[in-house]
Amino acid sequence: MSHHIFYVANTQADNLGDLVINTLLLKELSNRGSLNINVRGCSSNYRGMLDSVNSSKTEKSYPLYVLSMLFLSLKGEKVSFYLKPGHFYGNDGGAVKKTITLFCYILMKFSGVKISRLGASLGPYRPISGKIERLQSLFFKAYTAREYISISYAKKIGIKNLEYCPDMAFLLDKDKSPASHHEGPVIISFREKTLSDDTENLELAPTLIAAASHFKGKPMLAVSQVTSDAPHNQALADKIDSNVKHVIFDSLDDGSKIFDTYSKASYVLSNRLHVLLFAASKGAIPIPIIDKDKHIKITGIFDAANLGDLIFDVNSKDDIVKHLIFVEENRTIIEDKLELAFEQQKNKILNFFDK
Repeated sequence: MSHHIFYVANTQADNLGDLVINTLLLKELSNRGSLNINVRGCSSNYRGMLDSVNSSKTEKSYPLYVLSMLFLSLKGEKVSFYLKPGHFYGNDGGAVKKTITLFCYILMKFSGVKISRLGASLGPYRPISGKIERLQSLFFKAYTAREYISISYAKKIGIKNLEYCPDMAFLLDKDKSPASHHEGPVIISFREKTLSDDTENLELAPTLIAAASHFKGKPMLAVSQVTSDAPHNQALADKIDSNVKHVIFDSLDDGSKIFDTYSKASYVLSNRLHVLLFAASKGAIPIPIIDKDKHIKITGIFDAANLGDLIFDVNSKDDIVKHLIFVEENRTIIEDKLELAFEQQKNKILNFFDK
């Protein structure tokens, strides 16, 4: 019996991280059946990235795409539908759209289509959206979250079948950190808002200036992996030192250039999850500089991978320089922990494909 796998690829076009993790998941799925990707609404460069995935492509509307799955399943074929990884706030499109989606899931479930969502973060949901999400979860074969904070939240709103599945970035091959990495550039990369929803990331400048002073002798490089971050990273770079260069990698990049940049870095300081994990995969040491209580996605994912001691909490009274010294003094141990984390987390992801 053939295994037909369906996937709607459209995602944030300006976020290179989202494009990469979607492509990583699709490459794994392409090894497990006949993959059909709906590229409706995808940008031309994203479609170019998807050309590297062994699959067929379509631009059908969502209702017609669902009918394609139902037709094959009712014919007795094995059919799976995978949802995108990433963060789901539960109110995208509102309650009406979620209700229509719920109806589609019911049809899929009772026609034999297996629905899975791997490597997601959930919430917070509005009350009505939370109730609909709870109903939707009943029709999934695999309903997962990538950190235990989302799992705890899901339980609070009555979702009982949630399992842990790591972020798709852990599917990246983990490079060993050569000695040259120890003297490579220090990368900084921060999203627009840092300490709270209304605090500009320039509040981080004193912390990063102290970090730059500690890392004197190493070049420092500002990197923007998300287009909208660029003005703020440029402002940070200017605050730290006029000699700090700023490189922008937008969604027109296929990922190769940014991974090449990360492969030369010694450390990366960021509050962007996929900046941290992408750089770590290339041998850099990731140091999240975050508000642990607000950046629960990074807190939860790093804690779940046993990497929580790398986090510097901006709301703590700790000294950033002392934290950096701790990381440097324990670099060999940290490199081993990162290698183990990528191996273990990748295996946990792959286990879901074999269920």
